Amino acid sequence: MCAGAVRTDAIQGTVLPSAYEATRRLIAEMLAARSQQQVADGSRPDGTTPLPPMVRPSRRLDPKFTSANWRTLLKHSGAGEADRDRLYGDRAQADLSAYANNIENYAGTVEVPIGVIGPLRVNGIFAKGDFYAPLATTEAALVASYGRGARLISSAGGCTTGVLAEGVHRAPGFAFASVTEAGLFVAWVVEQVETLKAAAKTTTSHGELVEVSPHVEGDHVYLVCTYTTGDAAGQNMVTIATEAVCKAILEACPIKPRYWFVEANFSGDKKASAMSFQSSRGRKVTASVELDGDWCARICTRRRSGWRITGGCRRWGA
Repeated sequence: MCAGAVRTDAIQGTVLPSAYEATRRLIAEMLAARSQQQVADGSRPDGTTPLPPMVRPSRRLDPKFTSANWRTLLKHSGAGEADRDRLYGDRAQADLSAYANNIENYAGTVEVPIGVIGPLRVNGIFAKGDFYAPLATTEAALVASYGRGARLISSAGGCTTGVLAEGVHRAPGFAFASVTEAGLFVAWVVEQVETLKAAAKTTTSHGELVEVSPHVEGDHVYLVCTYTTGDAAGQNMVTIATEAVCKAILEACPIKPRYWFVEANFSGDKKASAMSFQSSRGRKVTASVELDGDWCARICTRRRSGWRITGGCRRWGA
């Protein structure tokens, strides 16, 4: 089809939906009961209407704080006593101490339905055996689908797995007056890696700084600090450790930056970046399984030809 050509339904002769039509439809729905001026007025910042009481901030889990916050919620949020009893019942109150280092402004807990699949046979170096996997979800058919996959994999002898890389990153950024200063800074850092590792170690008994990789962009330097974090996800752990590393640099390095940040958006934390695809975040693993066509047909109720047709269609779709 030529660029700019109109796509039509050859049978009905009608124009197929487009982004233009979708936008018009959305605007029409938005303005069905209000004017454009009303929409504009309603979307502007409101600094005149008084705010309801703030939830009392507390990093320390204390029943007094939780009770006070529930009084606020019952009066101002639309939540009722039934909501409080469901979220902050006897079990949630009894388990309060278990969450002491995991949440702020504690208000209770929720229950999520859990399904179980398995056994899933895994043939790895560290994880080897048959495992039953719990899956917490409210999406119908999801557990059943995963269960068929686990059955198919296990019936084929299991999947072969391997850990390819491990690391959680922080990338502090330092700005200097010139490229020359940036280069001198990097030359100093690469000779002080063991000192920086020791600084990070003072903040955690579980994490370890294993690599410091400098990247120079003009008069800015980004130090990609790579950590292992044991069984923890470790985002807060590596932030605290990297702050200690930065303070050690500022105290000892003769080349002082104009300014610096403990995370300069280079590591890809909580956002997509080139580094997100080039390295690991946590553990990078790979897995493979050899499947028999007859087993696929028996368990997934699809003939071999159907798999080939589906695969071809999805390759084009991707």
